[in-house]
Amino acid sequence: MKEIRYFYVPNASSAGELPEEEAKHATRVLRLQCGDQMILVDGEGGLFNSEVSVVSNKHCLYNIVETLPCRREWNGRIALGIAPTKMMDRIEWMA
Repeated sequence: MKEIRYFYVPNASSAGELPEEEAKHATRVLRLQCGDQMILVDGEGGLFNSEVSVVSNKHCLYNIVETLPCRREWNGRIALGIAPTKMMDRIEWMA
C-alpha cells in the first residue's frame, strides 16, 4: 500500500495543475506517475481526492475524483505563558 500524499494547491477545484514547486517535488522526488492518487488541500477548508493525469518535468496535471468532507478537528484556544528575561530581544523574538 502506498502512503497518502498531500499537496497544497490554491484554488484546487478549478486549477487542474500543481504549482511549479509542488510539481517538481511530485515528479522528481516522489516520482508520481499517471494514475497515482494524491490529496489536495486548498487552504480554505477544501479537501480533494485526485488522480495524476499528465506528468512532465515541471508540470503535473490532475483530475479531481471526489471532494472529501472536511471538518475542524479542534475548536480550542492556545494560551502561551513565558517568563520575562533580562534580554528584551528574546521577548521580541518570542512574540
